[in-house]
Amino acid sequence: MEFGVFVPGHWIDHTKSARQLYDEMLAEAVSAEELGFDCVWLAEHYAIDYIAIPDPLQFATRIFEHTERIHAGVAVLILRNHHPIKLAAELSQIDVMFDGRFEAALGRGASGFELRQMQYDMPEPESRQHFKEHLEVMAALWKAPGATAYDGEYFAFDNAAIMPPPHSAQPPFHLAAVGVESIRQQARRCHDIGIPVKVMTTALREDLDYVQQRYDAFKQTLQQVGASRSESKFTVNRVTYVADTDEQALEIMPTLTKLHRGLVHMLSDTETIVDGVMQYPPVPDEISEQEMFDTCLIGSPETVQRKVQDYYDMGVDQLIAYVHMGQPHEQVMRSMALFANEVMPAFRS
Repeated sequence: MEFGVFVPGHWIDHTKSARQLYDEMLAEAVSAEELGFDCVWLAEHYAIDYIAIPDPLQFATRIFEHTERIHAGVAVLILRNHHPIKLAAELSQIDVMFDGRFEAALGRGASGFELRQMQYDMPEPESRQHFKEHLEVMAALWKAPGATAYDGEYFAFDNAAIMPPPHSAQPPFHLAAVGVESIRQQARRCHDIGIPVKVMTTALREDLDYVQQRYDAFKQTLQQVGASRSESKFTVNRVTYVADTDEQALEIMPTLTKLHRGLVHMLSDTETIVDGVMQYPPVPDEISEQEMFDTCLIGSPETVQRKVQDYYDMGVDQLIAYVHMGQPHEQVMRSMALFANEVMPAFRS
């Protein structure tokens, strides 16, 4: 099993400056390499402090310049924020500059507020078709030996090539999905356009059965389309906090409650933003501390290792530890070290 860390850039504590946030994120990324993690994952968001990383490629470059081995990626890159020729070329450039260490999970976006501010809001059927075309264009540009043409509903060109040509033969794309049917669709899309089937999903409050249903849909689709399981990848992003004891791990609960409220409001399009600052009123069916503890990778090293075993036995290829939730930097670093030193070794053979 591979292990990543999710460092999305939650700027919930405004007693620290944005520069301090970025410096702490870089320190967390450098520590991730030293601790043996495989990838650092960032996010892309605009116009809100909930995640204050509008240019994750810029930040990934900073990580690469301070590390030697670890991959860095974005989960997710929101396709409708970018033209496919421009984005494919930007990803090709970073692929060349850092020898294929960049990864990209591609998605349609989670924040209706953000998309409306930039006039990118679309009805869901249109959004899905736009995503499909965007992905087709980027994959075609990446794999074409020279210039190529495309004539679709949203994009049309007759003579485009990305410069520089990419370092990696296959584009570094993972497709983000939440629902079971979306998992199936994304797996089929990868196969249909001739790229390795890589699907990523995030579970916050949902239990292990929720993840199992999505993994089963992934495996079933691989069988239906005739894709190789060994060349495919199923990635799960899960909130993670490790402390010396289960009781000490409960210190993360106030931060996790705020994180949960922000994500629920974002996904349900009920965000309240004041001067760029997200508000955190309670949400329906507020998650309890016990539920957060039971479903997330929270607890002592022994407790978290037992929980990770379920994902390992299931067949998850990469487990991303969502370690950066807006809590103090020292807590992030301590949790990462405990996870790497006392949990990960059991699943590396």
